[in-house]
Amino acid sequence: MIWAVLSAAFAMILTRFLAYWFLKDVRSPLLSFLQKNMGLVIMVVLIFYTLSPYEASFNMATFHILACAFLALVLQIWLKSPLISIVLPTCVYILLVNY
Repeated sequence: MIWAVLSAAFAMILTRFLAYWFLKDVRSPLLSFLQKNMGLVIMVVLIFYTLSPYEASFNMATFHILACAFLALVLQIWLKSPLISIVLPTCVYILLVNY
């Protein structure tokens, strides 16, 4: 079991390293755009993925989810920090649900 985890970790690190190694001399406007905006794109995809299983009916749980999704989007656009954009709305959601 440990070998499977280690080989998967090595493969992931290798693929990430090889992408930077092969593309280090490429000066593409598309790659520059993706590098600049990839954090926001990932956050938007995660928000839609999180909201997809919920029905359109409005209740307090829906309000909590939408408020935290909006907070995550605003924080990502404003601060451009995926860590803050994930951790802070998660903490707010925990507080809203429990209190």
